[in-house]
Amino acid sequence: MLRQQLEYLRDSSFVQRYHTRRTIQKDTVGRHSHGVAVLCNVLTEGKASAALLSTALIHDMPEFVVGDLTAPMKRGLPRDFKAHLDIMEEEALHENGYHYPGITEEEHRVLKVADYLEGLIFCQAEIEMGNTSIKYVANTYASYLSSIVSTEIEHAALKIIGGVGYV
Repeated sequence: MLRQQLEYLRDSSFVQRYHTRRTIQKDTVGRHSHGVAVLCNVLTEGKASAALLSTALIHDMPEFVVGDLTAPMKRGLPRDFKAHLDIMEEEALHENGYHYPGITEEEHRVLKVADYLEGLIFCQAEIEMGNTSIKYVANTYASYLSSIVSTEIEHAALKIIGGVGYV
């Protein structure tokens, strides 16, 4: 099982993000997941639980098996299909020796904020390098974030990174 876990870690880490968008730099699930975990720790002021950090590190690993579906695609899926996709993702993790540890609803919200903030950080870097085609994605992240940020530190992070009206 250890060999399978290590191979799955390696292979899932290289899954390319933003595969339907032109980007100057390549982004991968491994790089993104690291950023999400660090942001979870930052947003909780260094008090992120081990379960939250573990979930952040593995949250996109199943994309190696099920693919990286675009956000508009995910939003457009019928509920039963989305539920089936969630099951497929959990099975992909389990079959490769991983599992989602239990996290609270608040930790799940923090994970979502960190996930979107990390995406916005990537988009900001792209825009700074001259990639104007990623502005739509940046604005989408900012819009999502404006509806879920709730703590003072989350509001401050969003303001620093770019926030609503970002582009």
